[in-house]
Amino acid sequence: FGPTGMVVLHKLYQLGILSDVPVVTIDTLHLFPETYSFMNDVGARYKAMKLSVYSPNGFYDRPEFDEHYSSNLWKTNPDKYAYLS
Repeated sequence: FGPTGMVVLHKLYQLGILSDVPVVTIDTLHLFPETYSFMNDVGARYKAMKLSVYSPNGFYDRPEFDEHYSSNLWKTNPDKYAYLS
């Protein structure tokens, strides 16, 4: 959902083929609240978008992830954090 990705999404929308192209993003479960809000806004704007969101295997929210691995995994073991998320 960076600037170039948004340009591509908008162009696909203008061409009427957005629903034909799968859109994929990764949710590390540690994104900024503004990022989640922006993702929701984009989904509301481009209703034809078929978005698949991938997150760390077996986890659906940050508290669950942090409870299992600790909230400081990114500090204490950045390689493991990068691998998991």
